[in-house]
Amino acid sequence: MNFSNEDVLSNLCKQMFCDINSYKNAIDGVMRVYREEGFRRLFAGASTASTRAIFVTIGQISFYEQVKVILLASGYFSDNPLTHFLSSFTAVRKFFIHQLLFVIVLKSWCL
Repeated sequence: MNFSNEDVLSNLCKQMFCDINSYKNAIDGVMRVYREEGFRRLFAGASTASTRAIFVTIGQISFYEQVKVILLASGYFSDNPLTHFLSSFTAVRKFFIHQLLFVIVLKSWCL
């Protein structure tokens, strides 16, 4: 049998979202995981989440720096708080939109 990446991702998403939706709330989820799987499973995925956070931070900082260099090279901006604010705002907005699109695509695969 030959499965495409989309098929595998879709099936994983369906399973993941079914598991997520089975908890009443966050407290119920923590308590059930602790009861059913033990203390160590509460931290399952922590290294993956930390690694992802590191790469997102690196991406935001590099995007911030790139936007700042472009703004300063344009001649319309000098090295002042406005330039840093615009660079930071652009970097945060870019990653917020990226995350939003990622969630939309992920959920669309899971339907």
